[in-house]
Amino acid sequence: MNLKNKLRWIMAIVTTFLFAVAVGQSAKASTIDNSYALSSNQGSSLRTSNNVVIAHATAVYAPARNVAIFENRTWYSNGAYVQYIVGDGGKIYRVGAEGYQAWGAGSWANANAPVQIELAQTYDQAEFRKDYVTYVNLLRSSAVKYGIPTTVDSSAWRGV
Repeated sequence: MNLKNKLRWIMAIVTTFLFAVAVGQSAKASTIDNSYALSSNQGSSLRTSNNVVIAHATAVYAPARNVAIFENRTWYSNGAYVQYIVGDGGKIYRVGAEGYQAWGAGSWANANAPVQIELAQTYDQAEFRKDYVTYVNLLRSSAVKYGIPTTVDSSAWRGV
């Protein structure tokens, strides 16, 4: 291997390391905004089995804050809400309570997912990058918290 190729490998390793550090710092810096969380007498009172973490997308180009407000306001009339919405430059908004069924993915998934997370859609590439890093880190940390595998295709009935 010539010197030029060795330098490329070293730069690739250093870049990967720096990216991993930046992702880790972003995850630590994330705080959860509880402004739109359902109260203790709202939402489902049914506990979940801890088998899956559900990853959603909002399917609308709207600020994550607006989605959280909408889910908080219409959780009962629409029969739909999740625990978290991620967007607006890496912010996390709580709606439902972890460990209790949310109404976002059908009866089996709702009963088996202690956490369901929606990623807000945006046309802004820089905002999306922040949102996506926060989203993936929240998915991962939620799975770890509930003992759910994070490996790809680990099981048909357990995972993200």
